[in-house]
Amino acid sequence: TVGWAIPDMVAHEDAAPLTVDLSGVFTDIDSNVSAMVRSVTSVSNPTLLGAEITGNTLTLTFAPDENGDAEITVGAVSDGLRVSDTFLVTVSPVDDPPAVAAPLADILAVRDDPDAAISLSGVFTDIDNEPSEMRFSAVSGDTSLVTVSVAGEILTLAFQSGAIGETSVTVTAASGGKNTDTTFTVTVEPTLFTLSGSVVYLHTGIPVPGTLVT
Repeated sequence: TVGWAIPDMVAHEDAAPLTVDLSGVFTDIDSNVSAMVRSVTSVSNPTLLGAEITGNTLTLTFAPDENGDAEITVGAVSDGLRVSDTFLVTVSPVDDPPAVAAPLADILAVRDDPDAAISLSGVFTDIDNEPSEMRFSAVSGDTSLVTVSVAGEILTLAFQSGAIGETSVTVTAASGGKNTDTTFTVTVEPTLFTLSGSVVYLHTGIPVPGTLVT
């Protein structure tokens, strides 16, 4: 017989596995309880969660990014007789933050290059919200080298006059009150030009050893 019914349960999406002590759930006045064989006989929504019994412990394992309801039926067999108990598990939705789907590649530019426009379409995904709901922003690690701006899904890098060096740019996607970052490196190299028709000099006036113009 059922000694006490397993109560209905509520868990959040992506929750850690949940364990239930089955001691006392089933009783048998005629036989030793330890001789009972317990098992999960049905899970109405196996895409939502999995259920298994080890000894007296029922473990519920939740599928990632899934929410909804599932009925779990647990049974016990003793002396050839079977009894079962069914309970409801509700997994409530949780708004996940955006995820980086396609990291931005590092950028290599030359001093005084024109502004560079980079599309942010497809860089981030959000399993819970439409792409159109995402909002983007960006920050340059060195605004004396490169400044950044975002309009819609377009990130613009503006290389500062005469500046060379290396810095990072961090792009943030926000959706549903949560956000995720991705970072890439921007390197701006010196401009090369020639003097005397043969030796290559940097814009600083320093010759590049062993480099000739043909």
